Amino acid sequence: MAATNPGVVVEVLSPSTESYDREEKFAHFRRVPALLAYVLVSQQERRIEVFTRNDDQSWTLREIREGHVRVDAISCELSMLRPLPFALLFGVLPERAQFKFDRIEGHGADL
Repeated sequence: MAATNPGVVVEVLSPSTESYDREEKFAHFRRVPALLAYVLVSQQERRIEVFTRNDDQSWTLREIREGHVRVDAISCELSMLRPLPFALLFGVLPERAQFKFDRIEGHGADL
């Protein structure tokens, strides 16, 4: 399923698609006016990168390797949870990153 005008895109990077996701795909997404944030989650190392569109249409990168980072466009906080070796052995994103939604804008309900 694909969204026509996504506000936020989260990509879980794999070795075979990482270069494409970072370059060609991100270049395409930057042309989508509705896109406010592009999030890259690494499977190879403890790293989450959040690219946020600024008012002047430039992009700002926030990167974490521990702790948490907010995606303000959807009032979301992403946190690192478990040590890297488990994730590398099993390739399981939920064991490393927690997606905690405080509130979804325009829906009037807390999650």
